[in-house]
Amino acid sequence: MNCVKCGREVYDGGDTCIFHCEKEGWNNIEIIKFQNKIKELKFQTENILDEFIFPTEILDTFIKGRTYYNNVIFKDSIKIDNKTFKEKLIFKNCTFEKPLSFKSCIFEKELKFENTTIKNSMNFKNSKFEFKAYFFNLKEIKLINFKDVIFNELKINNNYNDSKIYFINVEFYDNFKLYNNYFNELKFQESIFTKYSSIKFKSSSFNHFIIDTCGNYTSQISFNELFIQKEFILQKTDFKNKVFNNLNLSNARVKIDIEQNINIFELIHWGNIHNKRIKINKKFLKVLKTYAKKDNNIVDETAFHSIEMYMIKEEYYQKLQKEPNILKKVIYFFKNILLLELYEKTSNYSENWIQPIWLLIIFSIFSYLLHIYSIITIFIIIYILIFTSLHSYRFKYKSNLLFTISVMMIVLYIFTEYLNFSSQNLLEYMNPLHKSNKEQITIWNHIRNFVVVVLGSRIFLAIKARNYYK
Repeated sequence: MNCVKCGREVYDGGDTCIFHCEKEGWNNIEIIKFQNKIKELKFQTENILDEFIFPTEILDTFIKGRTYYNNVIFKDSIKIDNKTFKEKLIFKNCTFEKPLSFKSCIFEKELKFENTTIKNSMNFKNSKFEFKAYFFNLKEIKLINFKDVIFNELKINNNYNDSKIYFINVEFYDNFKLYNNYFNELKFQESIFTKYSSIKFKSSSFNHFIIDTCGNYTSQISFNELFIQKEFILQKTDFKNKVFNNLNLSNARVKIDIEQNINIFELIHWGNIHNKRIKINKKFLKVLKTYAKKDNNIVDETAFHSIEMYMIKEEYYQKLQKEPNILKKVIYFFKNILLLELYEKTSNYSENWIQPIWLLIIFSIFSYLLHIYSIITIFIIIYILIFTSLHSYRFKYKSNLLFTISVMMIVLYIFTEYLNFSSQNLLEYMNPLHKSNKEQITIWNHIRNFVVVVLGSRIFLAIKARNYYK
């Protein structure tokens, strides 16, 4: 009876030969018999092993002596320590069902993984690649971890969505190319881009993209046409030129903490810039503001200004908390924080022009109702407005705006039709320049006029800041 895989003689009464049969629980006699059969094959460098299964006890030793694997299934974990590979090491169409690790190894020639399934992780530690390393179309892999590694030339082309690649304390001395890839996470930490290296990423997508505490000594770095979907972190790393071009950060949380005097971004899609999603240190934030102003990009400039004002306000609050004296706290609040709070609440630092219009409408109606109706009616209106505001913020921005306007129109219609409400009288009443002969000058009149002027100026400045044409 012959093996169903290769046609060789079956082993131990099964339907497969000694090369393709399961080897779990083998004793030393069976392992020695397998080794002798391997020797009988007299493998040459380019011999193909077609889905052979190896016993764990000899797997590491076998890999150390071989250079080319095609259609091989490795069912057990592999650990290669202190090995110098003087010939090419190539895995093609193979399957690794358990973790694969290389520690303290030197690769003098090419290392290549191609169309290979790795069902767990791949680890390289304290190793050196003196030639080329290629990782093409790896399947099912969860993690590729490079730690304390030196690279010469590295190329990665992979599209497995759940995979993560970590470069921890890695040195790059030549080309590193990564094109048309999709990863869950790509991370550089405490790594070095030497002056001889060239780092080029293009047309790739990542959920998480992190560069943390890296040393850069080359100007040959370019990250082009990248889409970051969840998280972008760039900190404690300096660059010598514009590194990021056509970078899409519209959906990602952004954290940037670098000490740069130049703008490293070109054609960046920031999305909705606000302080809850984007964190940038003050020094580089000023750089972004300056370049946005030079490009006449008032939208981004205003948004960065809003983040800067928010950071200043937070710094003031931190100092306020450290002040033990209550009186000094009150004085400090009115001197430094109150105006910033009003600036934020009325127009989000001139970024939101809808906000002051909405506040002006609410205040105008409340003030006029206070002037002509009973206090019970006013409480009803306040309740309606509060309910409207709280309920509408459960929706997206456009729905929020449409819902709010719709409710306001209904309220105004009720007043106009049933409560003898006059929009003309309202406008006249709220006009700071209008004065009725019957109207008495009170403190409330001055407060009303002051609020109208402040909100009106906020509307004007916010609209002016948003008046940007490409």
